Amino acid sequence: MRKTRTWIQGHLTVLFNEWSGTPGILRNKVCCLAGLALVIFCIGAYGGVRYHARDFLVLSGCLSLAMLYKLYGILRIVLRGEYYVIEGTVLQTLGRRRAGRFYRATLLLDNGMTEVLLLDKNRYVEEGKRYQFYFRSTHLPGSQSFGAFLDTDSYLGVAEVGDR
Repeated sequence: MRKTRTWIQGHLTVLFNEWSGTPGILRNKVCCLAGLALVIFCIGAYGGVRYHARDFLVLSGCLSLAMLYKLYGILRIVLRGEYYVIEGTVLQTLGRRRAGRFYRATLLLDNGMTEVLLLDKNRYVEEGKRYQFYFRSTHLPGSQSFGAFLDTDSYLGVAEVGDR
């Protein structure tokens, strides 16, 4: 019993140390997904029991399981550290007012190089401000052939950074 308890304590300590070392934007994303899955399940359970609607209960259960699957994937990426950060100042944004889903943001990195990102129009960044962009380390097949990072499932979040 003592051996099991020390094994669990050792693993939980490592897990909490990894969790406390992750950036706040990624921890916020994980907590929001967990809360959303819980709220969906609770509303579905209440509605299913209260109104005797088994289909509502089953559908909300399936939706919350899908949210938990997404949560597991993001939590695994965060705890394993399988993400990288691009930090830089936004020089220029192109295509914000044009038709389409994405717009192009040009970053000036600390080493003087520029990087072009394709961001969803729902993610607004201002020119002249510093940001940290978080991406998964593993890319989707074929996305390396483009000259810009695509805002697909590899995008994890963005956080504004104060000037140095």
